[in-house]
Amino acid sequence: MHILIIPSEQYVPPEAPLLGIFQQDQAKALARNFHKIGIVAPSPRSLRLFGKRLFGWKYGIESYEDEGIRVFSHHSWCWLPRTTHACRQFINNGLDLFELYAKEQGLPDVIHAHNVLFAGLLAQKISQQHGIPYLITEHSSAFARNLAPRWAYNQIRQAYSQARQLVAVSPCLSKLLAHMYSLPLERFTWVPNVLDRQFASPELLVQQIPQKPFVFLNVASLDENKGHRYLLKAFQASFRGNDQVVLRIAGDGALRQSLEKLCVDLDIDSQVTFLGRIPRNDILKEMTACHAFVLSSLYETFGVVLLEALACGKPLVATACGGPECIVNNNNGLLVPPGDAIALSEGMKKLVEKYTLFDSVTIRKECLDNFGEDAFVKAILPILQQTLQREFE
Repeated sequence: MHILIIPSEQYVPPEAPLLGIFQQDQAKALARNFHKIGIVAPSPRSLRLFGKRLFGWKYGIESYEDEGIRVFSHHSWCWLPRTTHACRQFINNGLDLFELYAKEQGLPDVIHAHNVLFAGLLAQKISQQHGIPYLITEHSSAFARNLAPRWAYNQIRQAYSQARQLVAVSPCLSKLLAHMYSLPLERFTWVPNVLDRQFASPELLVQQIPQKPFVFLNVASLDENKGHRYLLKAFQASFRGNDQVVLRIAGDGALRQSLEKLCVDLDIDSQVTFLGRIPRNDILKEMTACHAFVLSSLYETFGVVLLEALACGKPLVATACGGPECIVNNNNGLLVPPGDAIALSEGMKKLVEKYTLFDSVTIRKECLDNFGEDAFVKAILPILQQTLQREFE
């Protein structure tokens, strides 16, 4: 099957290598299963990068091979994000890239758009022009956070309605989208994101770590949605002054300075370490070295970082914020309400007390069985085949 994947964000650009990483993982998983995969990535560069460097960025159209996957990208700036102008820019750039891709690689059998804004809208336009069926996988938290632009409501609903198949990365997101856009819930299929292959390596040994201090790890961008203020207050409530328990936070963002100050104000700065933004290889090292993983987000559509911790055999404390509910169970961790520092504090304390009751080998096996590459391919291939073979009635 010839599958063209369209991400709504940049496709793993050097300046922000975690952008589009979920789409890259899925593309490579399908390519390893003998399908022809292409990428068309017209997404402009975010203005959040503008202050880092003014010159030296790639600009214009680029095509290259990514482990046998043909990629066409259009590097530009998006000056007016989440506007009709941004939508037109994405679609126009995408149509240009598609023509170049089709001329070189031929027309794909099916288009897989990741997020309706704006990849789904582009897929709809290509489908109208060339008769190629498309499906949309929705990852975006914009809908739950009331960030989806109102001007796009009718366009979003139309793109969803005309897609042959709709996928969401969690049951909670399926229900939300069905309600918001007056669509039958049965139109959505839940397919979790795939676990990064390096976390599934047979060479990765997992074991419980008996030595002290007890290490909690958090990996997330430092923004309001990730709930770090609740996390730090929770940590203070249960562990301030206890040098046998520490917290390590990987990630960066606009709130870093204020969060570091909050640690000082809470008198936990000697127990909390901010690691900054680190590459995936270093995240793996942090995962294997910690005792447990904690997620404090206010909303998540899924939570791949939880899979990465589970694959390392680590138990979890996570907020029931949309995505973790389909990942966390009694065998691998605890769920607490989002935005509740007291509940999070009690959950972290309980996990420390009951840490030896969690079996790291069982945790890893369950994760690989449910979220590994084989499980993902087994789930997505029938949907791709149905997209290709049957009209939506």
